[in-house]
Amino acid sequence: MVQTLAADQITLHQLQVSFGLTQTQTPGILLVWQRPLPELAPSDQQRLARIEAAFENLAQRSVLENTVKLAVVAPLLDLAGFFLPPFYVTTEQTVDLVLPDQDCTVRGRMDVLVLVDQLWVLVLESKRAEFAVKVGIPQVLT
Repeated sequence: MVQTLAADQITLHQLQVSFGLTQTQTPGILLVWQRPLPELAPSDQQRLARIEAAFENLAQRSVLENTVKLAVVAPLLDLAGFFLPPFYVTTEQTVDLVLPDQDCTVRGRMDVLVLVDQLWVLVLESKRAEFAVKVGIPQVLT
């Protein structure tokens, strides 16, 4: 019998065992991250400061994930230009990950998926503002 699990029920340890994932500190693993970043325009710096202030305000209260997406995620996607061609943004995309060796299917939804044609450019999993960043890692990896 095939077991179906929700992605938010998977732990990081289960993913590491199932897929042989390991964390690396190797410099140079993604060369694009080592290039100097362009200078931000003052207007972009102001927008980022407002987004950060909004997040800090939300983190003081228990707010729902959708509020975090509206106040933080959407403005960052806009600032990055992901709402313009050639990018396509979709939300709540359902994905099934079939593990035939283990007779298991992991079903999850990505909060935000940014595509260029069929290439996944960015996957985001947002959580309530008061959660630590690591809370969403197993779900987004799945």
